[in-house]
Amino acid sequence: MMDRFNEMGTPPYTIWHYYRAGRFTNRRFVFYQPDMASNCFELLHSEVPGEIQNPQWHLALHSRNTAPGVCINGRSTRW
Repeated sequence: MMDRFNEMGTPPYTIWHYYRAGRFTNRRFVFYQPDMASNCFELLHSEVPGEIQNPQWHLALHSRNTAPGVCINGRSTRW
């Protein structure tokens, strides 16, 4: 996991890298905290087929208008 909770100009986000995810290898998941009011992170991008995919996730993190994703309820911002 690579946490970016204090990067200038972006909401808090984290990248999970899995060397093996089911039958896939070297896959990343990008989660971000869009509202800063809760400890709920949403899936912004995944490299796994069938999951939310946003090839321009870098740009989405730097804009104020990002599409909602899948919420990971109960996840704290301190992993």
